Amino acid sequence: MKNIPLNATIVLVHAAWADASSWSAVIGPLLKAGVKVIAAQIPMTSLSDDVAALKVALERAGAGPILLVSHSYSGAVITALESDDRVRGLAYVAAMPPAEGETVGDLFFREPPHEKAPHLEPDGHGLLWMSEEGMKNAVAHRATAEQNSIATAAQRPIAMKCLGEAIRTPAWRTKRSWYLLAEEDRMFSPKTQHFVAERMGAEVRSHNVDHAPQISAPATVVEFLLEAADALLAVDHLAANNQIDKEKDMTTYQHATIQGHKIFYREAGSTTNPTIVLLHGFPSSSHMFRELIPLLASHFHVVAPDYLGFGYSDAPAATDFQYTFDNITAQIEELLFKTLGLKKFSIYVQDYGAPVGFRIASRHPEAIEGIVVQNGNAYVEGISAAFEPLQPFWATRNEETEKAPRSLLTKQTTIFQYTHGAKNVAAVSPDSYTFDQALLDRPGNDAIQLELLHNYTSNVALYDAWHEYFRKHQPRTLIVWGQNDPFFIVPGAQAFLRDLPKAELHLIDGGHFLLEEHNELVAGKIIGFLGRGQKTDAGK
Repeated sequence: MKNIPLNATIVLVHAAWADASSWSAVIGPLLKAGVKVIAAQIPMTSLSDDVAALKVALERAGAGPILLVSHSYSGAVITALESDDRVRGLAYVAAMPPAEGETVGDLFFREPPHEKAPHLEPDGHGLLWMSEEGMKNAVAHRATAEQNSIATAAQRPIAMKCLGEAIRTPAWRTKRSWYLLAEEDRMFSPKTQHFVAERMGAEVRSHNVDHAPQISAPATVVEFLLEAADALLAVDHLAANNQIDKEKDMTTYQHATIQGHKIFYREAGSTTNPTIVLLHGFPSSSHMFRELIPLLASHFHVVAPDYLGFGYSDAPAATDFQYTFDNITAQIEELLFKTLGLKKFSIYVQDYGAPVGFRIASRHPEAIEGIVVQNGNAYVEGISAAFEPLQPFWATRNEETEKAPRSLLTKQTTIFQYTHGAKNVAAVSPDSYTFDQALLDRPGNDAIQLELLHNYTSNVALYDAWHEYFRKHQPRTLIVWGQNDPFFIVPGAQAFLRDLPKAELHLIDGGHFLLEEHNELVAGKIIGFLGRGQKTDAGK
């Protein structure tokens, strides 16, 4: 309970053959624990109708964080809900969370029915009802006779239409989830429950309960929900209370000499904490993480380097250093493994940070504890039409074909990179693009950037190798993607799920430099995701 903010709401959604009162034995203890509760009523006339009814119920929840809770059929309802930033997590109680293109029926009939499960036939109106025998032998066989008689009398039917409507985009792809697995369930196969929970990457709590534990074992459900709320809503509590020891976790500014050149890096947090390495994009530097670092520093040892030619690192002339992604990666590798002596760490990759980070990860898979991808591409699906003007430059480099990449170095384009797709342009600090442009305009820096832009094709050539790394090692991966990015588009974010099916994907209303508007949101996602199962001796 200590991490559940006061403005949080737990929203309970009932199953078939029930209504909101089926949660009665759970609601009281939750209210007594100091949590606001809403028990939503859904008509069960179609999945779409039920999602619409849930949206209406959510209007009562206010602006605070929400934990959505489902039982049985309503697992599909909360799974089908369109993105709502207030919803911080999903809790499934013996529930059915379909994947893309899947229906409730597909999950319900995935395994043969239990020998005591009732045979269901729709009435003349296309509605399914539960008999009292079915209620006491299969739905809630651990409940009392009186409880089952009341449940049978008060039930609401479910329309056949609800079972056949397919899910388009499952919410569990972008929301963290918890699952209460009912090991003695006679209605929804425990084997299928294991399957869906693992597929979602859910935090699982298994109990020897029947299909309706909110009736037959309410204390178990209450304990599960409070634990889930404490974990899933904790980030909001931490952000609201700004629990950062500023003196201990202050950012320091360091230099290391790597291969004869000074490499600048920002560092914060205790080295006894797990390490996260923040790898910046073009045309920025570690400056892009200036507000994220303090939010992470109380949880992680944070390292954010500037590549050679960027930020405060040295910028030897393009005639004196061969600027390729292999070479700038080699310098970051030496900084991390030799200078800082890191053994294990997570990486945050954005834009250019992706080819740097994925080179490091694929070469040192044993060192990688987790990956946070923020508009960092590794799939051809993610490359937008904005790259088309660069094709002649990549094919044949000359003065004429250099005109297109040179346009990427202008003030106008730098401002565009930061502001296009932003949810609120006024929230984007001009410090960001002004600082970047000042460094781009340094004498000789255009030649450096042209070398790297021309070498960008070397990254695409490595995509297959990176995919193989993903498939073989399955690194824990969190994807936070500005969905309005004009350069690296949403299909590129979704493509990661092909090779990393357990990755957690969040599409956020923002642009290429998502942190300018959403650093607190992203920090919360990172803390919540990497904090799960993270060891405290992971740094040096």
